[in-house]
Amino acid sequence: MESERDTVRKSLYEMVDMERAIEQVVSTCQDIFLASSKSGAGYSERVPLSECYGRVLADDLFSVVDVPGAPVSMKDGYAVRMSDFEAPVSPQHEAAGTRVFAVKMEMHATQTGEEQIPVLPDGCVAYVATGAVLPLGADAVVMVENTRAASDESVEILKAPYCRGQDIRPRGVDLAKGQLVLSKSELILEAEIGLLAACGVSHVSVIRPPVVGVLSTGDEVVDVSESRSAALSAGSTYDSNRPMLLAACAAAHAQVVDLGIVHDHAAELERTFMDACAKCDLIVTSGGVSMGRRDLLQRILASKGTVHFGRVRMKPGKPLTFATLLPNAFEPDAPPLPRTRVVLSLPGNPVSSFVCLHLVVIPAIRSLQGHASPLPPIVDAVLAQDVKLDPERPEYHRATLVWNAELGAFQARSTGVQQSSRLLSARSANAFLVLPALDETLKSGSKVRAMLIMQERLNG
Repeated sequence: MESERDTVRKSLYEMVDMERAIEQVVSTCQDIFLASSKSGAGYSERVPLSECYGRVLADDLFSVVDVPGAPVSMKDGYAVRMSDFEAPVSPQHEAAGTRVFAVKMEMHATQTGEEQIPVLPDGCVAYVATGAVLPLGADAVVMVENTRAASDESVEILKAPYCRGQDIRPRGVDLAKGQLVLSKSELILEAEIGLLAACGVSHVSVIRPPVVGVLSTGDEVVDVSESRSAALSAGSTYDSNRPMLLAACAAAHAQVVDLGIVHDHAAELERTFMDACAKCDLIVTSGGVSMGRRDLLQRILASKGTVHFGRVRMKPGKPLTFATLLPNAFEPDAPPLPRTRVVLSLPGNPVSSFVCLHLVVIPAIRSLQGHASPLPPIVDAVLAQDVKLDPERPEYHRATLVWNAELGAFQARSTGVQQSSRLLSARSANAFLVLPALDETLKSGSKVRAMLIMQERLNG
């Protein structure tokens, strides 16, 4: 007969591979996003261009102007009529291959209405600055390096082959009015912001950010904002996971909700989830998913929704749990929720939470925003030192990548002891080395796959 101790220690969930787990989280979130986009309710919001960085475009965008709005000079020089080069010249200039023209006007890069653009007289030239609108009739620009002053009011153009359209940006050559500039679902970064500003777009419809609630569980967990004048009591620990998760989710352009610390009591956890379901698209928890008697989250989630997996073949982070909550899971008589709520329950060990954050939480947030590529990029790297593998589980080993010019490759250096409680192993890490489950040691110089997690820290 199975004892109570055996029952507590035996997980109800089969171990799933990490690749399958990531795919399941991402595909579920993508399905939720697609359903939301079809319904249209709360799908997008219109924001100023200055608030668009890192957001995802909700609609196709078209240029409202021609860029440039008129033919402009690409160089400092002189606007000319090419037909004037066919007129006869003096024998002296004929022999030298030069021509002298009267300079009748100067054009600078200023705001000019079309009705104010002057006409270039026959046989004359106009000085033009880079970016200046050309006078009407000009069809080429001779750069200033191919000229020399003949007098205060004339310029000598030196011998060179010139052609119509030389050093001119025609109207609309960069962008034509009505041209598609960015497509729906594109990510808006600095280049896209500059492009949109250049074509006259001041406000943009972007995907509404998902609302992400973050909570920590555990009777032993203490909020770091509480008084530190007295030492922590034996068995207590400051909550490092929640501040880390809140910061990372906000950086991923989610709207974050701090759900606080919840004690290991079923009723309190259910109340917190009921409140979170009313306002959050994604609920991220840390702690409460291991095999202890007070690890209650999986049981609560299974009773109110669907637990898709509760254990993952990975190191660290084996107890990672993914669930979806049915509409009105905690309030059967309430009006239906507009869409399914996603729950990602991370292990309580800080490094396990850090790893799971990058593997599933950020991809989930990106998927809920319609990102075309929600997963972190993977590159090849060369080990800078020997690394002992785990014989049972694939490992996401924290490492620092530096470009090695001699090798022509990224070189990966471990961040040290990889114990799941040691958050120092995440400090300065910009990659996870994706290591196989083998009972051996990878030697220095071995090629490995590296998942980029903190691209701001890439150097070299």
